[in-house]
Amino acid sequence: MKLITLSLLAFGSFSAATAGAVSKCDACQALAVSLVDKVQGNLSKVSKKKGALSVYVEEELEANKACGYDTLTYFSDKLDQDAGQFQIACKSVLSETEETWEEVLPNSKNLQWKKVAEKICLKKKYCSKLWTEEEEPRNRESKADRNKRLGTEWLNENKNKEGVHTLPSGLQYKVLKTSGKEQKPKAEDTVKVHYKGTLIEGTEFDSSFGRGEPAEFGLNQVIRGWTEGLQLMSEGDSFEFYIPSDLGYGPGGSGKIGPNSALIFHVDLLEIKKARGRKGVEEL
Repeated sequence: MKLITLSLLAFGSFSAATAGAVSKCDACQALAVSLVDKVQGNLSKVSKKKGALSVYVEEELEANKACGYDTLTYFSDKLDQDAGQFQIACKSVLSETEETWEEVLPNSKNLQWKKVAEKICLKKKYCSKLWTEEEEPRNRESKADRNKRLGTEWLNENKNKEGVHTLPSGLQYKVLKTSGKEQKPKAEDTVKVHYKGTLIEGTEFDSSFGRGEPAEFGLNQVIRGWTEGLQLMSEGDSFEFYIPSDLGYGPGGSGKIGPNSALIFHVDLLEIKKARGRKGVEEL
């Protein structure tokens, strides 16, 4: 079961697999916000000697820190854009305007990002207008916070639907089919299952049905929602699980699963392979 057990290792920080090209307008404004913040935050450290601030700005730009990890992850998250594409747009704008930043930043009194952006992003025609106060990334909900809020709202509504049970952990489930068998797996057992995983808006991110081959894994090797939920099932049962983000992939997400995403899984339990030394119901 590749996704459940391994996908946390497969998600790179700058994957370009999701969004398309990021607008140079967004990248330019992000640079204005980031560079103004950096300059303001380091004014006390910069020598009062004439030209020292210009040297500092030049060093920031030459080192390409303006399009660095912190900038990319922060703005791509707040703008809900792909970090890899954001890096491309950021570097492109920076290469086209480096001398202008070097000229504008050291000579701007009472630095404000919008004043700087007007002189660069508007003048260079990257933007026809700048972000409003509500659109500014610092005033936007992060992707992780938005997913958490939407997941919580969805689960609160879902728990009241017919047939849905909620456990103390927050895990929700619905019994689709029962086999009548008594044997249930323990956390140390291995199980063979068919499953399909979707996000709450319906996006499918993994399916053994789609691959045409069931998955086999240890229950102590998967996300907590699976470990807890499958111990409720017997061979031949079909359940649907509704998993809060803290029982899934949490704030880190995984691949197509964004940070703090609630998950839905349809699971058919095909076989239980008891851990060595553990007796089954019929042996007790």
